Amino acid sequence: MKSMPVGITYASFARICIIGTTIVGVVKFKQIPNIPTIIGLCFIIFGVLTVNLPGQPSSNNEKAKIEIVGQ
Repeated sequence: MKSMPVGITYASFARICIIGTTIVGVVKFKQIPNIPTIIGLCFIIFGVLTVNLPGQPSSNNEKAKIEIVGQ
């Protein structure tokens, strides 16, 4: 894959930042996340992995590019 859609890239970056911030909070500030927080983090990880699994952009993107170029 040579490029990624902006939405998927942003979601992946946000996941890294959220998990990183949580790890820094635990290690540096001794802030232990509670059960709902851990469940929420797991949902974030699962959601981003689910979005990234297909790996192929939809054919609608290619169709939109053709229409824009053809004008």
